[in-house]
Amino acid sequence: MLDHNRSDELLAFRQFRRRVIGFLRLPLGVSESALRDALNAISPDLLANYKHRAAQATLAWASMCRTDMQSLRLHGPADKDAATAFRPHASDPGKSEAAAS
Repeated sequence: MLDHNRSDELLAFRQFRRRVIGFLRLPLGVSESALRDALNAISPDLLANYKHRAAQATLAWASMCRTDMQSLRLHGPADKDAATAFRPHASDPGKSEAAAS
């Protein structure tokens, strides 16, 4: 449920950003700094609102990434040997030296 809310928040911000860009008649590929400069020129309050929404969307995105990373750690490799498959063997000193450098 939380991931769905975060996804909705990200989507809502992307739509909001697109509407702002369209309203200001800026190209869709406008840089973030140029967009913020345009918003500030119109109204510092509008820029503050945009920054707040951007920060909320960034936090939602970071939280989703953190959840994904935790999920990967919890599940781990399916095979215990998969975690050690790429480690050099002690019997092969050439590989051990290459891995150490």
